[in-house]
Amino acid sequence: MEDMVAFITGGGSGIGQAAAKLLARRGAKVALAGRTPDQLTDVAETIGGAGGTAITVTCDVSDEDSVRSAIATTVETWGRLDVVVANAGVNGTWAGIEELAVEEFRSTLDINLVGTFTTIKYAVELGPDKIRVNVICPGAI
Repeated sequence: MEDMVAFITGGGSGIGQAAAKLLARRGAKVALAGRTPDQLTDVAETIGGAGGTAITVTCDVSDEDSVRSAIATTVETWGRLDVVVANAGVNGTWAGIEELAVEEFRSTLDINLVGTFTTIKYAVELGPDKIRVNVICPGAI
């Protein structure tokens, strides 16, 4: 991973944070993307304190322009993008269907599905560049 550039959504906590720290320990430069700047800054400082390199890019994966801008910032900073961890996701509102508002359901889909799609869309063209895609769909963590 030495000198590779990684873009990680949901990089401020949970799996995204763990992935960022691991990639940085292995020598990658890490762009931490997420909606909570304070969390991203804490992770970036931890990575920097351990000798790694990280930047933060505020990004809401449910907003296409936000994703495009965050990826552009990453590429402008380091000149390329080698690894994408499309990790951002939410559990959404836990309620029976009769109580679940359509807007709450739509928000979950926008983050979990559309957000993953736009992250990949604006980051990598996949196969022609010999990029391998691995998918993990964790349950409750």
